[in-house]
Amino acid sequence: MHQDSRGFTIVEMMIVVVILGIMAMIVVPKFGASADESRESALAVDFSSACRQIELYKHQHGNRGPEINESGARDTANFINRMIGRTTSEGKLDPTGRFGPYLMEWPTNPFVDGAAASQIKFGQNALPARDGTTGWYYSWALRKLYINSLQGGADLSSP
Repeated sequence: MHQDSRGFTIVEMMIVVVILGIMAMIVVPKFGASADESRESALAVDFSSACRQIELYKHQHGNRGPEINESGARDTANFINRMIGRTTSEGKLDPTGRFGPYLMEWPTNPFVDGAAASQIKFGQNALPARDGTTGWYYSWALRKLYINSLQGGADLSSP
């Protein structure tokens, strides 16, 4: 009696699995690096756009930044609202205001998790601590926006 074998032996299957494993070890890290590069690129574009729009806001509001309300007082709670809404020339939020919106939505920092990714930390320091507690840092001293993530955007600076 002759047995007709048409299947693969266990050794042949093991060789295929090992080859696939080696190929995966080579290819997967390249995809991971591409994902980080994509996040870095998106962060750079969003950061640049936000900085340009803050400068435009200052120009249109008599050198007053979006952190200052119509009375001249510091109003960080409405910073983002002034960037995504309409304002009067004094900086008062007004849906019929002449200026804005400067951004359709405030950008998120892809290197910060959760709701904190779109939040701004305000402070006197010229440079952020880069603690990652929020996606962004705004210096009152310099009136500039910075990236506030532990990674991503290390070589970017506000104009």
